[in-house]
Amino acid sequence: MTTYAEFHRRSLADRDGFWAEQARLIDWHTPFHTVCDYAKPPFANWFVGGQTNLCHNAVDRHLPARAA
Repeated sequence: MTTYAEFHRRSLADRDGFWAEQARLIDWHTPFHTVCDYAKPPFANWFVGGQTNLCHNAVDRHLPARAA
């Protein structure tokens, strides 16, 4: 996928597959077991069971590649 339109189309056609693929791009301390639990609309629980660290994914994991 290279364009916004392709990303958008895929996210609509296969919501869970699309978001599972995107979630593989970040590090998880505990892997999620369900991409999206939509059992109680309009509320959704995303990446159920998963645990990650925002600071690690936004900053820490990039430090070795950028350290001078």
